[in-house]
Amino acid sequence: MEPDGKISLLRHGQSEPDEAGDEGEDLTQPGRGVRAQNRRQKLFFLLGTIFLTILIAGGVRYYRHAARPIQIAAGPAGSLEYRFAEKFAELVKTNATDVRLSIIADESSAAATSRFGRGDADLGFVRTDQKVPGSARALALIEHFAFLLIVPKGSKVANLGDLRGKKVAFVTSEGGAEALFRSILTASQVEPDRITLQPMPGDTAIDSLFGRDQFQAAIVFASLSALAETKRFERQTKIEVKAIEGSKALERKVAGTTSETIQAGLLSTNPKIPDDDLETVGVQEFITVRRRLSSTIVAELAGILLENKTALGIDNSFATRIEPPDTDKDAFIVAHQGVSDYTDNEVKSFLDRYSDLFYIGTSVLGILGSLSAAIYTAVTRVKPLEPAQYADQVLEINDRVATATTSLDLDEAERELDIVLRQVLIGLKHGNVSTRGLDGFRLAYEHAHTAIAARRQRIAERPVISRVSEA
Repeated sequence: MEPDGKISLLRHGQSEPDEAGDEGEDLTQPGRGVRAQNRRQKLFFLLGTIFLTILIAGGVRYYRHAARPIQIAAGPAGSLEYRFAEKFAELVKTNATDVRLSIIADESSAAATSRFGRGDADLGFVRTDQKVPGSARALALIEHFAFLLIVPKGSKVANLGDLRGKKVAFVTSEGGAEALFRSILTASQVEPDRITLQPMPGDTAIDSLFGRDQFQAAIVFASLSALAETKRFERQTKIEVKAIEGSKALERKVAGTTSETIQAGLLSTNPKIPDDDLETVGVQEFITVRRRLSSTIVAELAGILLENKTALGIDNSFATRIEPPDTDKDAFIVAHQGVSDYTDNEVKSFLDRYSDLFYIGTSVLGILGSLSAAIYTAVTRVKPLEPAQYADQVLEINDRVATATTSLDLDEAERELDIVLRQVLIGLKHGNVSTRGLDGFRLAYEHAHTAIAARRQRIAERPVISRVSEA
């Protein structure tokens, strides 16, 4: 609004067309009006939207393809579990696109299990006779362990009860095995104190145990992989291998124990040991994951384990027959849902997993887009003036025309009316003035222009009337 009450649509740097030379100004010159300003704002808004979309898409892609580090508690460096973890980590690096497995070494297997139980590692190794953390879920069954009763050929020792008062060699390299065996003796109603157990290294030669009546029997605790590979029972014709009887009952009485089958000829083919399948007591070892680990990651890890199991065995004496875990809900260590998805061939694709999220996201983005458009229209968009807003200016000119007494006054009013018309035309060209209400402005302009012509005629006729009156 100008100081004299006139409305002006001219931008900064444009002069008022009040000089005679302005009347010939070229209206085709490009202007910086509302329309141009709105076009710039729309362009900036579009570029900002594209940039934000690229940023979000890039963030999603980075999240999808960024390698996620997970950790496995593997016990002492150089142990069978640690060496297994090294092979597994290399396979994960080769076959997984978004997972990297790092190994944590501990001073003992118990310390590694404790670390996993605290949640300081994502994967761990758990034997069923150990305390199983509540957050542990089975990823794969990697090894079976079994107890075997070894006696000289012709011995009257047939079961655990016959070991009372005997000196027995306890041959194993596995930690915690002696305490587990004492629990088995107690559950079998055999007093552990009545048996003299002598711990022996796991690689002790079997035939050397019974020379000179050194031992009346031996208990061997080892993995089935090691028992099948070491060939320590080959050509052993002076011994008998017996099972720990009542394995099914012991499985219920002693937590963590399982019934294991020693297949005929597994220990030796010459002579065939055992002659028939033996059902004995043992335990199992699992590689476990935390319950809260993503099912997608777990399914991928399970696939790598089960599809590359021949590459994960350690010296043919550990983890040579990796199996999927029991997926029943009453299993001793419940399988992770990701393992169930893999074994049931129900691994979902990216679109399957996030279809609901996409649907909701599309709806939300649609609402946000509508809100953004409304906010843009209400806040950022510059609205053009209505032609009716010039009505006061035209009416003021019309009032002055009605009281004009000289032609000079009418010339001034006509010049101002032309300026208003020029402003409207320039505003229409640049988008500063809307086309709505243009008919009303045209009527007002024509009325004022007609009033000027009529008033000019009356002023011109006034001297003639005066002379006629005097005559």
